[in-house]
Amino acid sequence: MEVKILNNRLIAFLDVLGFTAFLKKESLENVHMKYSEFIDEAKTRTFFQAEGDNTGRSNFEYAEFISDSIILVSNPIDDVFNVNSFVAAVSFLFEMGFISNLPLRGAIGKGDFLIDIKRKIFISKEFANVVHFEGQQEWSGCVILDSAEDIVIESIFGEIDKERLKTDQMGNNLVINYDVPLKEKKSINLFVVNFLIFLTKEQIFSGIDYLINPKKENNKRFFEFLNTLPFEFQMLPQEFHPAVKTLMTKTRSGMRISFLDSNGNPCQPGVKEIQWMAVGRWK
Repeated sequence: MEVKILNNRLIAFLDVLGFTAFLKKESLENVHMKYSEFIDEAKTRTFFQAEGDNTGRSNFEYAEFISDSIILVSNPIDDVFNVNSFVAAVSFLFEMGFISNLPLRGAIGKGDFLIDIKRKIFISKEFANVVHFEGQQEWSGCVILDSAEDIVIESIFGEIDKERLKTDQMGNNLVINYDVPLKEKKSINLFVVNFLIFLTKEQIFSGIDYLINPKKENNKRFFEFLNTLPFEFQMLPQEFHPAVKTLMTKTRSGMRISFLDSNGNPCQPGVKEIQWMAVGRWK
């Protein structure tokens, strides 16, 4: 079928910040090498990897790189696994970009998406909204637009009072509420993807330093805000040494875990096999 309509999906538009300036400073060969490595890793480590349900589902039903932009469309969102995998994969893309000097800026909305496979044409009413809002932001970050907010929050946290969620935030939540910096020194309060969770302080400082003002200062403030939030850790017994604790993001359909040493840096635990048991239902 040449024309495919994806009804009621999460739609993300991401843009690589500073790509034009990057082109001016580097040779075409260097640009190709760096950008192709970024794309290849994104495709293999994020786009086509969905662990936890053993069905081999990808994180995106549609993904397209166009010059310095990325378009992503989720699988059906009546399954919380698809929603959480989509948001987690977007977060991972932002991590990769931040540590590769290819910082991203983006927005996630919800709507219908039509693809003309033969002609490489895609049409979506919501796409105009995510593209517009992506360009209004003055930082490296990704917002959850109002159209997608309810389904994202419910899929991650379950039934929850959003106002309470805003006041009782945890620093290791996959999405957090934040006053997003906009152009002309404006701001808007929205939920955003918390993509700095698993980066080291050195990686974060390096990524911030690569940005230019006012984005640099705005991302510095975002990091400072995260440091004011409480983080949930699980302390580990001696056999896990050098790992002393875990940092994790939890959703209704799965979790992502990082083992940390006594200095708070990622490390490999001293055990070969680890098993977590999840209790409950996620669909």
